Amino acid sequence: MTRIAHPRRARPHDPGARPLLRLERGPDGLDLDDAREQANRLIEQSIEERDRVSRGEAPAR
Repeated sequence: MTRIAHPRRARPHDPGARPLLRLERGPDGLDLDDAREQANRLIEQSIEERDRVSRGEAPAR
């Protein structure tokens, strides 16, 4: 049986890599609704990028 490595384990950790999601702390602390909105925007952008690449277009940079 062939084992497929988990994508996060396939590459060594790069301490200089930019985070996928940066949570900004407001004056009142971290608002979970804001964190959820940020996460949803990131997911939507990822889906749009996947769709764009699957249509044969160049990845956005």
